Amino acid sequence: MTTESSQESVPPTNVPPIDRESIQSAKETLRSLSEILTENSTLPVGISSIRVAGAYNTRAGFLQKALQSCIDPSAKMVKSKPFLDTLNNIQETTGKLMAFGIYDNAYIKIDRASSAVSGENDLDVIIQVKEKPRLFFETGTDVGNVEGNVHANVLARNVFGGAEFLSGNISYGTRNRATMSTKFETPVNASPTTHLRVLGYSNVRDNKAISSHELITRGMSVSLQHQDKFHGLHELSQNFFWRQITRLSEFASPSVRLQAGDSIKQSLAYSYMLDTRDHPTLPRKGNFFRALIELAGLGPVTGDARFLKSELWHQYAFSLNRSQSVTFAVSSRFGAMKPLDEIPIQLCDRFMLGGSTSLRGFSEDRLGPKDGKDSLGGTAYLALSTSLLFPLPKVDASKPFRLQVFANAGGLTNLDAKNPLDTYKSILMRPCVSTGLGLVYASPAARFELNFTLPIAVTGGDVGRKGLQLGAGIEFM
Repeated sequence: MTTESSQESVPPTNVPPIDRESIQSAKETLRSLSEILTENSTLPVGISSIRVAGAYNTRAGFLQKALQSCIDPSAKMVKSKPFLDTLNNIQETTGKLMAFGIYDNAYIKIDRASSAVSGENDLDVIIQVKEKPRLFFETGTDVGNVEGNVHANVLARNVFGGAEFLSGNISYGTRNRATMSTKFETPVNASPTTHLRVLGYSNVRDNKAISSHELITRGMSVSLQHQDKFHGLHELSQNFFWRQITRLSEFASPSVRLQAGDSIKQSLAYSYMLDTRDHPTLPRKGNFFRALIELAGLGPVTGDARFLKSELWHQYAFSLNRSQSVTFAVSSRFGAMKPLDEIPIQLCDRFMLGGSTSLRGFSEDRLGPKDGKDSLGGTAYLALSTSLLFPLPKVDASKPFRLQVFANAGGLTNLDAKNPLDTYKSILMRPCVSTGLGLVYASPAARFELNFTLPIAVTGGDVGRKGLQLGAGIEFM
């Protein structure tokens, strides 16, 4: 408040004073424009021509497809459209161009049609754009789920003049020791809501603290992604990966040693995600829903991984006060896997549970079946969490800091294929339960939590964690 009053009492010297006549003139101009739009809102107008200026590196054929909704007569947008509807169509088309991610900004210029064959009320439209740099390079640090890394990224935009992206990434981290990927992405039929992606991937992951091995994964994925009119994201992908469980620890269990070596997974996967939350890591309201189904082992190259896998994630957040500074969130996660033959599902395909981003109050990936000190993962899990977040005392509620009180419960086991419901009943009858409180900070890149956790119920063999627990990541329960 003090800063604002001082700014008002000392006006900047480089800004000329605004007199009342200028203010009144501006108000009258806006009123006049509003009246003109109102009077002509139902006037039937058409678009005689529309073109994009400044798109020097974009193919003409691609732009023609992208602008088709405005210039194609079959789209019923060219003739006999009310003036306001035509303006909305032009605005939507401009938004569509911006959605490709290759332009910094766009401005619309409208004039009477100059063609001799145009109608009296037809318009010429020019969309003036400024292209983003075609090459982008960055280095930095990332915080993912329970780990950090350093990375270098290179991105080429609009590679072939049709809003294609070619990117490369290399990173080194605490768990994912070395990751390299190359991705090519292109719009399908000049649509910003449908993309074809081809990904090449290589990763070395250190799992020695959890199950006494390192996992090397190399392969590729081809996916088709589409965003529907409700902003739901559909993705259909074909995956082919070679995995290797290697570099076993000296005290690796017999179960892990039996899994060592190479395996090939070829799978078809479908996922759906809908996110209506107002913030991805510190939501005040909204829903998050994600569903995944994966079928491995069918096709021309079956590989040695054969299973059906499904997962459901959901979170609902709502505010408890008018200022939306106090929020309550409920989260749930469910997963099930079933082998397609008598061969058990391999260690590198199984679910893992536990840790600051899933079940707080338990060690990372340390719930479920074990052999000695090695976690073997499971084929069925259920997790539930509730949290209450409120501002810190004497800290502005608009700042991304919150205190939280939470309680969560869940478990990981192996699915009984003959009686799957009994599997989840057993988890609900004997869950791992914890509660606690802590400090939350939501940065633009990730969410950070420092919690004091107290395990209340621990199933035999599971590892609880009483005391301080630090969490960093993007997806929290």
